[in-house]
Amino acid sequence: MASSLNHPHILTAYDAGEIDGKQYLVTEYVDGGTLRDWSAQEKRTWQQVVELLTGAADGLAAAHEANILHRDIKPANILITKGGYAKLADFGLAKLETLPGQEETGTLTEVIAGTAAYMSPEQASGGKLDARSDVFSFGIVLYEALAGRRPFSGKRTLELLQNIVQGRPPLGEDIPGPLKVIVERSLEKGPFERYQSMRDLVVDLRRLARQPVQPAPRARRPWIWTAAAALLLAAVAAAWSLWPRPVSTQRVRSIAVLPLKNLSGDPSQKYIAEGRH
Repeated sequence: MASSLNHPHILTAYDAGEIDGKQYLVTEYVDGGTLRDWSAQEKRTWQQVVELLTGAADGLAAAHEANILHRDIKPANILITKGGYAKLADFGLAKLETLPGQEETGTLTEVIAGTAAYMSPEQASGGKLDARSDVFSFGIVLYEALAGRRPFSGKRTLELLQNIVQGRPPLGEDIPGPLKVIVERSLEKGPFERYQSMRDLVVDLRRLARQPVQPAPRARRPWIWTAAAALLLAAVAAAWSLWPRPVSTQRVRSIAVLPLKNLSGDPSQKYIAEGRH
């Protein structure tokens, strides 16, 4: 089925067949390794991740528009050229999407096929799959490329699948808000809550690339605020000490008489000479 797709972000398949009971597939050669190799080479910025994976998302959208589900989206199936060009590969589990009115004919083994760590909740539980299952798997790949770790983990496969169905992993603070929204919407548990198509996801990724996110303001150090508060208090205290005090206008209710020398010789004037206050 993949050989019928002609897209710059889908690995070109030239031939397929079987020899002595062994199947073979002839494809174009990609010289840069896988997405996991690319991520391991150096610390990648979120801008680099978005630029690279928008191409892979566009290729997946083209496959969906041809009614082909990939069902095994993971870093090992996204090849990178040395020029930094993504190629979606390995449609070995690909399947024609069951359209409305058609019957589902796959076996249980076919339905739950795929790498467990990158399954959608409906794929993990053996439910019916459509393009939105690939959207979820792509969201896992995008999360891992941004965070450097898988969003869901478990010591055993059953624990891993339970986390896929129930867990809600956070992204780091270094990821801008609009990109977090894209990842979180891709990883919604219910298919109807996710992007309804890969094309819608591609549109949002391209819009994000065209409108650079403003960096968040840097947090101020606490000691700066403490010093500023101390200076403000000192200034208020200085201003208060220099502020002119109002002069009292209260009327004087008494008068003082200083002691005098009684030169009159009259004893009756003695009390005046002693002074009063």
